[in-house]
Amino acid sequence: MSEKKQSIFSQELSFGKKGSKGGKIRYPEKTYINLVQDENKGKDQRSLIGFGIFLIFLAIFVKFAVFDQLDKVAQAERAYNQVLAQVNEVRAANSEYDAVKAKYDEVTDWYMTDEEKMEVDKNNVFGMLEEDIMPYVGIQSVQIAGNTIVVQTNVTNLHTVSTFLSVLQNDSRNGFVTVTTANASNEDQSNNSVIASVIITYGGAEGGN
Repeated sequence: MSEKKQSIFSQELSFGKKGSKGGKIRYPEKTYINLVQDENKGKDQRSLIGFGIFLIFLAIFVKFAVFDQLDKVAQAERAYNQVLAQVNEVRAANSEYDAVKAKYDEVTDWYMTDEEKMEVDKNNVFGMLEEDIMPYVGIQSVQIAGNTIVVQTNVTNLHTVSTFLSVLQNDSRNGFVTVTTANASNEDQSNNSVIASVIITYGGAEGGN
């Protein structure tokens, strides 16, 4: 009996080293459990996402607010330089115009008749007539000889004749103005309807009234 007990107690007790079939039983070696969440990891992810969104908006802003505006400025500068080049070409082409015209006038003036020398610029004459007569009455005919202009009007009345005569006389381009009138027809005599003949000595000044 004592031998049996001795054999039992003399056996080595082993916990956690052998299995039921003689193999070793492996127990977890970690002696703690981490129940604390890694909050910094979530914050880092949100920061990266926010920074990515910021970069996208920054790229859009730079594209539209900076690069597009710079491109418009460059286009406007190119257009300006192109127009400036054209203007310079025209100036270069006309740089000798005044000298050539003066030489031409000097050469051609000697064979012009006195009447031709007195001939007025017809563009200036018609400009004067458009400003001084045509706003008040239509014109049937215009004759120009030297600096004398004879104008026959359409049917009008004496009040209108008096009005445009005053305008003609106050125009610095005209030296002297006279008007004669004739009845438009026997039927219109009661209405003072007349046709006016205007004789203007044109002074040839370039200025207006």
